[in-house]
Amino acid sequence: MDTGARMQEEMRRLEREFPGKRVIALPPEDPTEIIAELGGDSGQSAAVAVILRSKPHVHRQTAETYEVEEGELYLFLDGELRVLGPGERLTVQPGQEHWAQGAPTRVRVTSSPPWSAADHILTE
Repeated sequence: MDTGARMQEEMRRLEREFPGKRVIALPPEDPTEIIAELGGDSGQSAAVAVILRSKPHVHRQTAETYEVEEGELYLFLDGELRVLGPGERLTVQPGQEHWAQGAPTRVRVTSSPPWSAADHILTE
């Protein structure tokens, strides 16, 4: 199965798995990242993401913890490569530039404080 078809299947899988939750394909026309927003409370938010390649970015306030559910994640953190397998996690602190690559890879992302578009600053 080619990558585009695989990402479309992953999107359908997340929609089935999390009915009623918002599932976002980025970019919409040829997704390299699919995110199911699971919600949260005033202190944190959670999402499940299927990542082929995310864009380099930083957060000024948010710390993000990535926990690999399936596959292997190549997480680039301030220019340094970290490789994570199933069950492994890593927390990205505010101000650290990061992006991820997978084949695709499924991860749970917990953000504290909750993720916001205003705090997601692209760096490329």
